[in-house]
Amino acid sequence: MLPLEPNLEVRSCLPARRNGNGRKPPLLFVHGGYCDAWCWAPHFLPWFAARGYAAHALSLRGHGASGGRETMFVTGLDEFAADVEHVAAGLPVPPVLIGHSMGGLCALTFAGILKSENIPVSLVVTIDPAQASPKVPLNVERFINVFLSD
Repeated sequence: MLPLEPNLEVRSCLPARRNGNGRKPPLLFVHGGYCDAWCWAPHFLPWFAARGYAAHALSLRGHGASGGRETMFVTGLDEFAADVEHVAAGLPVPPVLIGHSMGGLCALTFAGILKSENIPVSLVVTIDPAQASPKVPLNVERFINVFLSD
């Protein structure tokens, strides 16, 4: 496993005012391959922020403005999941994880890491057109794959 990448780009869009009931968890968006956090920035982040969610998108190592370009082609899913874990740990409460394609795999891999630590995950949403997502860890209370949903 590669060492932790300390320089991860995170783009955020925060609600205009504090949530009235404080019950809305932060959202953490994880991009797919050949993209970075910018893919969530113009539409998704402001849309959710306007509805009272703190919305964050990270660029995995080697992508966007994140460090790690020199090791990108030897980076595996566990390292990308560690990037998600690093960013999620900096949020005030556990986030809802939303991942597209490879980002969905990273979100589910991170949920599996949390399962090994007996930490529950409230929701993981994947946008997984290839339906490559692995089995959902048992600690995930709710899982939605947009391409398999009715």
